[in-house]
Amino acid sequence: MGFFEGNGIGNHSWDHPLLTKLTPVQVKYEVDKSENELHSILGYYLSMFRPPYGAATPGEIREISSISISLFFIFLLSLVTSFFIIIPSNSR
Repeated sequence: MGFFEGNGIGNHSWDHPLLTKLTPVQVKYEVDKSENELHSILGYYLSMFRPPYGAATPGEIREISSISISLFFIFLLSLVTSFFIIIPSNSR
């Protein structure tokens, strides 16, 4: 179910912190720890990351996209409509 029905899987951090309150080292840990655990389960690296609470500074966006993950933001316009933005990564 889920992934095999055409849904995507993405990284969302290890402990679900507000990334804007963390140091760059802590942000990298959150992304890498989750990414490595999911890789050990799935057998491949994910290509999308959505920051917890949709919050990320421009520096965090640069850092995360530099480690080969596209950032994924969802903007809810109402209970029935939303749109998303994907910021592509620099590699992978």
